[in-house]
Amino acid sequence: MKQTLLPKSLGPVLSHPAQLVALLFSVLATISAVVFFFTAQPEIPLLYTLSLPEQALVPKIYIFILPALSFFTLIINLVFLHQLHREKDIIFLLFSWSNMVVQLLFFTAIIRIITITT
Repeated sequence: MKQTLLPKSLGPVLSHPAQLVALLFSVLATISAVVFFFTAQPEIPLLYTLSLPEQALVPKIYIFILPALSFFTLIINLVFLHQLHREKDIIFLLFSWSNMVVQLLFFTAIIRIITITT
């Protein structure tokens, strides 16, 4: 019998390629935030789309909001997909791929903030 590191209940959900890529993006976002935290300026433009520059700057600890939201949405989607994994239909695939896109957006937001400040 093949042994995996995943719990039996999450095995079918995390075996989908989109979920593995989503998990990878979430981990990369966290690693990027940790590395950036130690080299960042005291204030970063987390809200860089605001019109007034003084409102866009926040303390650098706020960079961890994006990885936290990333993992939160990943966990919520995994719990939801766990309920749908018995039915291999279009809804399962739609949520799997949309979860990957959401994680990609969080990752690109962190990379964008890093490139603005460096």
